[in-house]
Order: sequence, then C-alpha cells, then structure tokens
Amino acid sequence: MTTPSARFTGRRVLALALVVLVAITSVAAYLFLLRRLRPAAGELSSEQALTELTRLLVLLLAAILLILLFVVGAYLLIRVGWMVSTPKVGGQPTDYVDGWSQYRLTDEDIAAATREPRDQDDPDEPPGEPTS
Repeated sequence: MTTPSARFTGRRVLALALVVLVAITSVAAYLFLLRRLRPAAGELSSEQALTELTRLLVLLLAAILLILLFVVGAYLLIRVGWMVSTPKVGGQPTDYVDGWSQYRLTDEDIAAATREPRDQDDPDEPPGEPTS
C-alpha cells in the first residue's frame, strides 16, 4: 500500500515536469520570436506582419495545447497505473453463520451451572461467612 508521502512525491514530480515544460516552451517561443521578427521588422508590411504574428500565435497555442495534453495524459497514466498496481482486497463473500444460534441452554442447565455448593452442616447459612 502506498503511503501519503509517496503520493505527494508523485505530485511534486508531476508539477516539476509541468514547470520544466512551460519554461522550455517559453524560452523556445522567445528565441523563435526574437529570431523571426527582429531582422524582418523593417522589411515587412503591416499585412505580412499580421500574418506572421498569426502564425506565431497558432504555434504558441499548439505548444500550450501539447503541454496540457501531456499533463492530462500523465495524470491519467499515473491514476490508471495506481489503480492497476494496487492489490485488490477481498474475494468471494462468505456465508453468514450465526455461531450463537446453536448455543441454547435450558433453564435447568442455567440453574445447575450457577448453583453454588452449600455446606453440609448448615444449609441455611450463606456460604463464605465464618461460623462462630
């Protein structure tokens, strides 16, 4: 059985992977934009610049969607793996058996079992008291 700290470590690893993916995507987008737009800033018309920026926006949205797809896929993969690897407890249910149902005593059995032995000398004297 997994401990709560093991599950927390798995969540930390998933969060760290998400942060690394976002950082790598951000740096790649920045470098791509820097290389793509800086030299061509004076040479592009407004319509060409709009087309170029639209392409870059589509590229960024695709990267964000891929990151989300990774996060959701990793989460589902971890959940399914956890469900598969967790041992199943139980099995076939047993028949209910009332163990006390066969244990019946008659009143005479109860009286015989709870009757205390009396002294043979004085049957009226309660047991356990000293005689004077």
